[in-house]
Amino acid sequence: MIVGSESSDAIANFNEDSWIVHPVPGYVVKFKEVNSSCRTLLMKEKCKLFLNICHCAQLPPPEDLSEDEVAKLLDSSDPSRYRIPLCVGDVEVVLDRKGEDSVKIDVIINSTFYLMRLEKSEFFRQLLLLVVSEAIEKKHDIKIDIKGAIKLKNRKCIGDLSAQKIRKKPREAFIREVESVKQSDEQLPEQYHLPKNCQLLLRNGKQLEINLKLSSVEPPVENNDRLNIRMNDDHVLIILDRKQTILDIYFPVRVDYKKTAVTLLSNERILRILVPVVWIKYVVIFFIYFDLSRVIRV
Repeated sequence: MIVGSESSDAIANFNEDSWIVHPVPGYVVKFKEVNSSCRTLLMKEKCKLFLNICHCAQLPPPEDLSEDEVAKLLDSSDPSRYRIPLCVGDVEVVLDRKGEDSVKIDVIINSTFYLMRLEKSEFFRQLLLLVVSEAIEKKHDIKIDIKGAIKLKNRKCIGDLSAQKIRKKPREAFIREVESVKQSDEQLPEQYHLPKNCQLLLRNGKQLEINLKLSSVEPPVENNDRLNIRMNDDHVLIILDRKQTILDIYFPVRVDYKKTAVTLLSNERILRILVPVVWIKYVVIFFIYFDLSRVIRV
């Protein structure tokens, strides 16, 4: 990856600390009525809640244990040895089938854990609900009675799943409100499978910068005439000499491609593309290694 700006150290540190992920929808759990002592424009005292249980590859899975092995751990003197890494998103307003205002919260877990355990085991689904219910109460002051949980059939999510910014490492072994990640020049993670000679930078959440290193191109590119750049709101394709594709990537954000600025840095042999971001909805959430001992004794 190219690091060709004065903010490279800050970019590297950010990339070490956080991911930006697009969760995969899984299933929906509905609660007809939940209580919240936190009065906001989004939350009434009692309202309907939907939990989108979704997953991503970036979060680590819990230890791969069977139902019996987990049950033994939970009954042991140290049940906290079994932990489920998960992320709890923000409260968002959605409409239910009757067109009435409800709220939804996205919960992200590891994809392997979802596919191997949650899809197949009611035991693990109930265990996750225990963990999630306390996590949501800690973060949003919303009390959930898991006895009222209803798993919706044929629904993978309610509302839209937002791209989410997740810290890689927990700050504590228990839940705590996290400080907002400082907005700066952010290097987007390698989950987008960028070629080694390409770098994406998100500048202050407002502008996407694409740097394409051309050092391997012979003869050297000295002007833009040899390059054919095709772009829409989430994709760029660059063709060299009308025959060779040298970049073909999708963006993790929406851009205003009609306002694209292209600069060829001949001395550095870098093609730089700047384009405004017109859609970006990153929710800053926190990474939880939840201690099950705080749940099972309730």
